Amino acid sequence: FDFTLTPYVGTVNQSSDGTGNMTISVVHPITTGVGTSLTGGVAIPNNLVTTLQSGASTIATYTSSGYPIIGINTVGTSRLVGINGYFPSYIVTRANMRRLVTNTVLWAGKVLN
Repeated sequence: FDFTLTPYVGTVNQSSDGTGNMTISVVHPITTGVGTSLTGGVAIPNNLVTTLQSGASTIATYTSSGYPIIGINTVGTSRLVGINGYFPSYIVTRANMRRLVTNTVLWAGKVLN
């Protein structure tokens, strides 16, 4: 995998955030209108990401572990978003998760500024 296409430097270590809650560390269009309880208390599998690519920023972390959940970077004119989590059905059943994923796509596509 080409990790220059993501805000994160990759790892293969997996974890799980037990609460599914996030802490917003930077006010950003991606997190606008998104509540901090993403899954209503259901765990989210994620990677133990600890390092960002040069120029990347973390805008939200998991509340209980502090690991990044949303990272962003700009490479040339492209906007990159990394979502550190696996949530197959949460996007359908959880409004905050759905809004978060929608906002990341809209921001990367330069619809949100």
